[in-house]
Amino acid sequence: MLIKVIPINLSFWEDALTYYVKDNQKKYIDIWSVVSLPIKNSISYWIVSQIIKNETYDMEIKSIIDILCSFPILSQYQIKSIISLSSKYFLPIHKVLNLFLPKFILNRLEKNAFQDIVWIDNPKNDIKKTKNAPQFIHSIGKRNIIDILKENIWELEDIVFVFPDDFSIDSFLKDNIEFQNNSSVYKNSLTYSQKYKIYLDILSKKNNILFWTRKILQYNLVAYKKLVYIEDSMVKYNFNQFEKYSNFDIIKSIIDANVFDVYFISSVPSVDFFYSSKLYKFDYKAI
Repeated sequence: MLIKVIPINLSFWEDALTYYVKDNQKKYIDIWSVVSLPIKNSISYWIVSQIIKNETYDMEIKSIIDILCSFPILSQYQIKSIISLSSKYFLPIHKVLNLFLPKFILNRLEKNAFQDIVWIDNPKNDIKKTKNAPQFIHSIGKRNIIDILKENIWELEDIVFVFPDDFSIDSFLKDNIEFQNNSSVYKNSLTYSQKYKIYLDILSKKNNILFWTRKILQYNLVAYKKLVYIEDSMVKYNFNQFEKYSNFDIIKSIIDANVFDVYFISSVPSVDFFYSSKLYKFDYKAI
């Protein structure tokens, strides 16, 4: 069996590479597995992005050394996003991978032998979950977000709230105190240890409702069903080290995977977003 892999460490490749998997390793390999490969005189870690089962094996193709982790620390929709954003921004694919899986997260997982990962569901459920087009709810009047959601979403659970900044989260929770005790609320000023704990909490679905800024789009959200994205014309970009990504490009790559029901709510949408919502045929509703 052949696999396509994405480098975690620094590399000069802009695409996934092909490697061979031996018969006794096949049952432990899936998309998202972390494997070790021989690169020149060292060993490098890579993420499996594609499985090629019917390809003829070429003896010149090298085989992987070992499988470090078969748990989906990344989901299939994230891998699709990585490939899409790499192509759009003309960036080496490992740089975009570092947006969704920072090296400090992987290093700590490896140090703990990946035993910190707890799954509450079958990871193979990362399949097409929705056929609904994203909804763009244009709040023209001064409406409470929760009132809008109750009119448009049947159940307020399994939801990830994506806010522009910490201040807007604080304002929302002040007006909706029922969410303060039964939700996970994250802020942007975090240490590496705190980010690592958040990474594990989201994987294990510690709470049914999450609040954070655009940073949460980089985490593995496959345990959730709905994304509520509060659009703000003043917040456009997401920075990762020296790279700058459009927030809409990140959420659009997630939408393309058809894994979540996505709701955009905005009273002051940017011109670019408004145009894009028409271009991508979002269901539009002005209330």
